[in-house]
Amino acid sequence: MSTTAEGTFSTMREIGIDIGLTSHQVGKALIDAGYRTPDGQPSDEARSEGVVMPYTIFNNGQKAYRWLDSFVRPIAKEWQIKNLAPKGSKVL
Repeated sequence: MSTTAEGTFSTMREIGIDIGLTSHQVGKALIDAGYRTPDGQPSDEARSEGVVMPYTIFNNGQKAYRWLDSFVRPIAKEWQIKNLAPKGSKVL
C-alpha cells in the first residue's frame, strides 16, 4: 500500500483481500471496465486518469501495479455482484 496526495494505492491482491476477491477477479473487473488490457497491463485510459502507479518489484521478482483504492473498489464490487452473486438473490 502506498499513499499519495491523490489517495491510497494498493495492489490488486491487497484490494481483493479486503473485499473478498482474488487478485485475478479484481483484474477481470478492471479488464471488463476497460482499465486493464487482457495481457495484464494497465490501459492507456488508466494511465492517463492517474489511477495506476508504475509497478513495484518485490523481493521474489514479481511485479505488481498499484491501483487507486477509491477508484478500483467500486468497480470490483460491482463486478463481484454481477458475476458471483447467486442468480435470483438479493444483494444488499
